[in-house]
Amino acid sequence: MFDWEHFLDSHSIAYATRGGNIGRGHIGINCPWCGDDDSYHLGISLANGFYHCWREPVPGSHSGRSPYRLIEQLLGVGRQTARAIVQAGENAIIANDRTFGDDILRKLGRPPKLRAGVLEFPREYFRLDSSPRAKRLYYPYLTGRGYTERQVDWLVKRYRLCYAARGVFVYRVIVPVYYQNRLVTWTGRHIGDDELRYRTLSHDADNAIRSGQPQAVENIKNTLFDFDRAVYGGKTLVITEGVFDAMRVSFLGYDHGIQAVALFGKQANQTQLSLLGELMPHYRRTVALLDADASSLWSSEIETNGLRWIPQIKQGVLPKGVKDPAMLNREQFGQLFSVQ
Repeated sequence: MFDWEHFLDSHSIAYATRGGNIGRGHIGINCPWCGDDDSYHLGISLANGFYHCWREPVPGSHSGRSPYRLIEQLLGVGRQTARAIVQAGENAIIANDRTFGDDILRKLGRPPKLRAGVLEFPREYFRLDSSPRAKRLYYPYLTGRGYTERQVDWLVKRYRLCYAARGVFVYRVIVPVYYQNRLVTWTGRHIGDDELRYRTLSHDADNAIRSGQPQAVENIKNTLFDFDRAVYGGKTLVITEGVFDAMRVSFLGYDHGIQAVALFGKQANQTQLSLLGELMPHYRRTVALLDADASSLWSSEIETNGLRWIPQIKQGVLPKGVKDPAMLNREQFGQLFSVQ
């Protein structure tokens, strides 16, 4: 049965174990459907998981037994995410002593301390393959993108994919961004149906304080995803929009000298073009493989800069019906890049 106490603890949701509105064998929370409840009117049975609000206006409207419905209401997530939480037993992931210092700093209005120019993951961040529970929650999202579990193991190891046990990046596959072997920022893709699909670490100090997260060393738009590996060179350099596009291309092209980097968007700015200029001499050809709805890699501002090597970048065309490189299968990839 779903462990509600662990779940509420892990998400910092207040509850009471005794009081005028709380029966024996129950815990009480403020009813999320009422909206104005501050007296723990919604009781949850620890014996069978049934929950019921004492102020319920219409029978069944503020009560039930399925944990999915209550989780959706408490966290503001959809059914897909709620189901993943329950099935994975993620509710048992709770804060621990290692996060205490960071919690104090957040309450004082300061982000966790960092050495000058150095970015580190908070202690509530873990490798995606660090536990069976983590695998049960996050691996299904990645296998749903066309990988086997063994291939996901490869992705996790190669890109050092992580997850957060709590905070604004929870329920996201966290993709770190490195430059010259230093962690400079990260982005996270929600594994469920959150409207904000991607959340990126802010490089603005005020935003970092508000979010309770570290401050990024660099604006993500001044980086290229997987630059450090791409600098070693190969046969073909592929420029994509997103990190999962780049992962797919590099995965399928691993045995063919094909390496991808991502722009974190549809256009390259001056800094990214300079980084591409460092990479391109290490490859025989460079291909821009953007999403099907992208009109051009270059903004009008960049086009006027007259960089001589821009014409060397060929425009790749995705197969019909494929909206982005992350959807490519092995056969389509082979035809696109003329490899077997």
